[in-house]
Amino acid sequence: MTVYLLQYNNYYNRLVKYEETLNDYQQYIINTLQATNFKPNDYVNAEQIITLTGELKTNWENGDYVLVVEGTDTIVSRWFVTESVRLSNAQHKLSLRRDVIADYFNIIKESPIFVEKAILDSGNPLIFNNENMSYNQIKVGQEDLFDDSNTAWIAMYVGLDCLKNTQGAYEDKTFQFTTTNVESALSKSELIAAIGGVSGNIYNNDAELKIVEKTNPYTTNKYQTKYWVSGQYSTSKYNATGTGVYVISESDRPTIANVVRQYDFSNYVSNQVINATDYNGVIVRDGNSYYKAKVTQIPKTVTTNFSWSSELGVEIKNATGKIPPSQYEMGNEVSVAILEQTLEFQEVIAYTNTLNFTLKTTTVYCNEAPYYLLYLPYNAGNLNIAIGIAKSLGSFCYDIQIVPYCPEERNRHPYHDEDDNNITIPIKNVSTTIGYIYSAASNSFSFDLDYNGYGRKAATWNSVELKVQNETQFVRLNSPNGQGSFEMSVAKNYGLETIHLECTYKPINPYINICPQFKGLYGSDFKDYRGLICQGDFSIPLISDAWVQYEQQNKNYQSIFDREIENMDFNNKYARVQERVQAVAGALQGASTGAAGGAMVGGPWGAVAGAAVGAASSLAGGVGDLYINEKLRSEARDLKYDMFGYQLGNIKARPNTLAKTGSMTIDNHYVPYIEIYECTETEKEALRNKIKYNGMTVGVIGKMEDYIHEGAEDYEYFKGQLIRIDLNDDFHLINTIANELNQGVYIK
Repeated sequence: MTVYLLQYNNYYNRLVKYEETLNDYQQYIINTLQATNFKPNDYVNAEQIITLTGELKTNWENGDYVLVVEGTDTIVSRWFVTESVRLSNAQHKLSLRRDVIADYFNIIKESPIFVEKAILDSGNPLIFNNENMSYNQIKVGQEDLFDDSNTAWIAMYVGLDCLKNTQGAYEDKTFQFTTTNVESALSKSELIAAIGGVSGNIYNNDAELKIVEKTNPYTTNKYQTKYWVSGQYSTSKYNATGTGVYVISESDRPTIANVVRQYDFSNYVSNQVINATDYNGVIVRDGNSYYKAKVTQIPKTVTTNFSWSSELGVEIKNATGKIPPSQYEMGNEVSVAILEQTLEFQEVIAYTNTLNFTLKTTTVYCNEAPYYLLYLPYNAGNLNIAIGIAKSLGSFCYDIQIVPYCPEERNRHPYHDEDDNNITIPIKNVSTTIGYIYSAASNSFSFDLDYNGYGRKAATWNSVELKVQNETQFVRLNSPNGQGSFEMSVAKNYGLETIHLECTYKPINPYINICPQFKGLYGSDFKDYRGLICQGDFSIPLISDAWVQYEQQNKNYQSIFDREIENMDFNNKYARVQERVQAVAGALQGASTGAAGGAMVGGPWGAVAGAAVGAASSLAGGVGDLYINEKLRSEARDLKYDMFGYQLGNIKARPNTLAKTGSMTIDNHYVPYIEIYECTETEKEALRNKIKYNGMTVGVIGKMEDYIHEGAEDYEYFKGQLIRIDLNDDFHLINTIANELNQGVYIK
């Protein structure tokens, strides 16, 4: 036997490290004991006495590994040096521990083992097993989940019966309302962003342009040719007798003019902005202040040099087929007509407007619900409009909510002015349109929201980083009012790139379900209730107007009152006739009674006198009754009118009352938002080190070969309980193998 002492693998490091042939070990051998009587003892633990003579004294102290070789190259066994004891000046005793894992590695790696620790691939779902470490949860990011409109929306639910007339038929109706400072829903910053800045240049592709070619620019002799966009040209010659003068022929000049006319000179105009004349006089908002936009435009001409090697120069050369000499490279100019635009803002005092809008019988309404769903982008001006509309509609406005997403086309421009199949409803100041509200054909909709935020990526490129992300990071979806949340691991979902939304807008309690695009360990989308269901109240406070409520609830009251007056006048008319008849009859009866009395006293002449006196007295009484009754009837009629007027006056004079309160607070978000929580980088690094030196928790029965990664840069930890092994050897050796695996080793 030959025993080789190596500096190769220290038992303490627990590395599974071996070579197939003796030749592979040559670089690690430090001494050789020839013709040694090696005694393996129990084939697990052994001792070897070495005598330090000659070459053996060199480097022997650094030996940590022993190979026992039979013949010239047959490796019999591998041993760790666990201890070296000096017996005398020339002798040492080496305590050896069999490297059972290396000697039986091919058998062990195929044996069933209950794997406790190992390094897993990123695609192995066991990578998400808990490592039983605790971490701080620090909020590191927050992002609002807007749709493409990048704004919240105001939703109003309006009953269809608001269009009913007194006969119960539906008809177009115009509603008036009063609001403050709403001539424009734009903010000052929005307007500036829309046109590209408060000052700049406007390039008009149809503006008049000219090109001037200066030939032979390096001498005093010049030949100038002017080409105008109109296609006409003029030439001016200045002492064109110099040598080397470059002249374009008359036939080429129209071709050049045509090139210039069709060329886009926008590249020659700096600081370009959008024409803002449509915004001149528009009222915009900045915080609590309001401003009127003033747009000023001054015509100017910009002249710039161009070279023959530029895009324009190349186009002219290609069109004419002429290549000018190189000395004329920079002797050319182009003149561009522009408008220099300036946008100014003049502060205005708050004012009140009376606005109106018209709901038509053809205006679309929700197919699934008995109401109009009117909506418009959320901002302070539009909120004033919505509240004014709600007041004008009274009880027909069931609810106003600030909802996160547009119920129809999310790419619709919020200020477009086209009537799209009766979806668009203009808001007017008398007859001038100042904005729009929209009516939805459905109150239920769904769409996908691309998420490009901080927590979207999963570290699938690296199993360790994926493990760290799963252990130390989570995201939380939150309802705008904070009354609902849903937590998830981006790592377990293998990324978060898309969020699916299911919405049903309805009064009081809208349904908004925000569901990440589930994959990985979360499965897939089953159209269920997983994800975040936004809870709570989205309504804003509603102001009730007593007069509007009265008008709606007493549409026929004026008709009833008019009918009562008409009935009273009719009754009074015939009461007057009856009273006159009774007065005449009373006079006749008085005359008869007076005549009878007078005859008894004074004979025939007494009868005449009695009749006259009786008739006069009765007639006077009848006339008095007519006068009194007429006064009473007039007073009753006036009283009816006065009471009607006083009643309406009292209703109109009632203060507006808060009909509905909302849950919106200063901390509310208007759209759902996502929070990202992580631990500190120190804690992440601690976990990485734990994985590196203690592996990942596995907890399944498998084989070692399933956890060996070919080409791994470093050794990876493996620990398990040996279940069975196909090895024909004694219990002591197999038990030693089991103990080594149970302590854990590093494989590669």
